[in-house]
Amino acid sequence: MEKQNEINQLTRECLLTALLRLMETKPYDSITITDITRLAGVSRMAYYRNYRSKDDILTDGLVNYERALLDSLAEDRAESLRDVVIYIAGFFRDHAALIRAVYAANLSHSLFTLLCERAYMYFPVVKNLRDGQYRVYYYAGAVLSVLRCWLEAGMRESAEEIASIIYEIINREKAVEYLVVPESRGG
Repeated sequence: MEKQNEINQLTRECLLTALLRLMETKPYDSITITDITRLAGVSRMAYYRNYRSKDDILTDGLVNYERALLDSLAEDRAESLRDVVIYIAGFFRDHAALIRAVYAANLSHSLFTLLCERAYMYFPVVKNLRDGQYRVYYYAGAVLSVLRCWLEAGMRESAEEIASIIYEIINREKAVEYLVVPESRGG
């Protein structure tokens, strides 16, 4: 049974790698299962044993990379919001190709869901607040928007620099500094 799990894991990794490579040269919507399995060197049966769609490949890759990172950070649990933002920025940097593919496939909701789950994991008290879910959604959307901008701009800043920028923007004490109120256009 364990050998079969290893084979399935290897198959999934090959399929993810193949899909990411194909996305470098073809639009996501034009990539077929045949394209993926051929490049991965696996059968269609192996593909369908692991996935129902190519979206599942990207989502599974995202979850597995994130789970591996969490396992490696298990002893270094984030102690603050800043730590969480650094972790998220590092994840984006380390898995930029996958993140780009997720956006190209219009699967950004998968990133959003993962980020919300992490917020609840690191700050479980938020779930008990009357407006906790709204806060998590607000900050998750804001953080992802800035990270996407960073990704699309070529990630010129380090993960730590972009995390500092994000933290300064969402830090309660400084939030008002970033508020822009349009000038009145009255007469």
